[in-house]
Amino acid sequence: NGVPAMFFGQPCWCTAGPLLAALRARAPIHVLAMSRDSTGRYALEIFPEISMARSGDLRTDLINNSQRCQDAIEALVRRYPGQWLWLHRRWKARPELERRWRERTKPDASRRGNP
Repeated sequence: NGVPAMFFGQPCWCTAGPLLAALRARAPIHVLAMSRDSTGRYALEIFPEISMARSGDLRTDLINNSQRCQDAIEALVRRYPGQWLWLHRRWKARPELERRWRERTKPDASRRGNP
């Protein structure tokens, strides 16, 4: 379960919880990154707010905003490729994932307002 998005050109699933909470509370979403520099010191970077789409269709907004977040994370991974760590199976069950991803990204009026 989750929200479909593309990450490094591959379909993946993203958790909907943080986006759903942000949309409902009209709260900002920021990407944060901890990186290590050449001296071994760490720096915390807080990036500008990700502009949230608010079309009035919850499902569409979750998909669009999930992609915006994945794009921001992908940009960070490209910036610091040697420092990327992911703690879950991002691309699990590929054939099944791709089928479900295609189904979830199709417009469907019967699911309006449901993630």
